[in-house]
Amino acid sequence: MSRVPIIEDDSSSEEEGAEDSGDHFKEEGMSEWDASNLKQKAVGLFMRSQYPEATALFQQALGGLEQAALEQSKPVSSVFGNMWHALRNNLAACALAMEQWSEVIVHCDAVLHDQPANLKALLRRAEARERLGLTAGACSDIQAALRIDPNNIDAAERLKLLSSMSTPTAPAAASEAAKLRGNEAMARGAWSEAWELYTDALVHDPSNFAARNNRCMCALKQDKWKEAESDASGVLALSPENSKALFRRASARQSMENYEGSEADLLATLVVEPTNGKAKELLLKVRKALVEKEAQQ
Repeated sequence: MSRVPIIEDDSSSEEEGAEDSGDHFKEEGMSEWDASNLKQKAVGLFMRSQYPEATALFQQALGGLEQAALEQSKPVSSVFGNMWHALRNNLAACALAMEQWSEVIVHCDAVLHDQPANLKALLRRAEARERLGLTAGACSDIQAALRIDPNNIDAAERLKLLSSMSTPTAPAAASEAAKLRGNEAMARGAWSEAWELYTDALVHDPSNFAARNNRCMCALKQDKWKEAESDASGVLALSPENSKALFRRASARQSMENYEGSEADLLATLVVEPTNGKAKELLLKVRKALVEKEAQQ
């Protein structure tokens, strides 16, 4: 699959001072104009194949916008949406160039969460998934890209090639194979990669109980609280007394300040495992938060 251009850049020449990689930058809030200037410098570095240096500048701009949004107590995507998504997409392009497949997926996931029809993010994530052996996920992304751009010849040819390369496999066997690879990634602490592998397992077999429970853990490790809650609920729909899913959903709900729901899950966890020390510890924190919440009302 041919690489997508990094950004739509209207400038005809590189910005001066592109050699400054921003290594000594102390993160603080910045304006969108300042972030745009940093982005243009990073583009020049990228075009010269200086990918680590470009990444540093894109990260500097991204961090500045996120800090500025934090100072305003607003989500960064609502304050600097277009610029923030562009920087994420550019970081994905740098990660592709450096063959950091899991990082590509992290940045593309962030873009696609807000912009599901972002063509560049879909194609970049497709390439990263393909390189990780996540054929089903790669095909899904390419299919989504072709719905947006039906005339994309490169994407159509890539989809045809991937489809021809995949050998027919029983869904349950393919799901189990992806789950085992996810377990290996999780053992290394590669949470994003493990998430993708468990997702691939669930594409083949949505009833893969263990893959869903393990993906829930990956979501918690990446602060994806809603996704963790959803996966835990999926497990509990099949196994209401699954203590791991109960505790994980409690953890996600506590992080989302749903203290009532978290308390209920923790109490259910302790019914199944009365000696679960982590559940007891979290229950104390949740009940303290409930008392503080009631005092503020």
